[in-house]
Amino acid sequence: MLEDIGSGFTKGTYFFFQDKGPVSPGKVTHVFDVCRKDTSILIGHIRWTSQWKKYCFVPLVTCGAIDSISIREIADFCDQETDKRKVYWKPKMPKGKHSEAYRKKLLARNSVIESRPVKAVVGGLIPSGSAIL
Repeated sequence: MLEDIGSGFTKGTYFFFQDKGPVSPGKVTHVFDVCRKDTSILIGHIRWTSQWKKYCFVPLVTCGAIDSISIREIADFCDQETDKRKVYWKPKMPKGKHSEAYRKKLLARNSVIESRPVKAVVGGLIPSGSAIL
C-alpha cells in the first residue's frame, strides 16, 4: 500500500519513492528515485517513457534481485503516477503520414511513378530519366 507522506515522498511497504521534480522547467513529467525502505539504498529511478506513454522503472545495475511483491509495489506506483500525468495529456490529431491528405498524396505519387516508362538495365528495372549510379 502506498502512502503519500508529503515533501515529495511516498512510502510503500518495501520502498520510498522520492519526487526529484520535473525533468526540466515547465515540463509535466517528473523523475522519481526508488530507495529501499530498510537501508535507504537507491535501487533505481522511475521516469516517463515516451515509447510506452507511461512511467517505467529503470533499475540501477547494482540493485540486486527484486521479488514479485516488491515489483508489484513499484508497478502500482508507476500506474498511480501515470494516471496523474494523463490528466494533462491530450491525444493529438493525426498529422503527417497518418492523415487522409497524406494517403491521397501517396496514391497520386504512386500512380505517377507507375505510369512512367521503364527501361531495362543490368540488375533490374529503373524508371526512365533516373540516374544510374
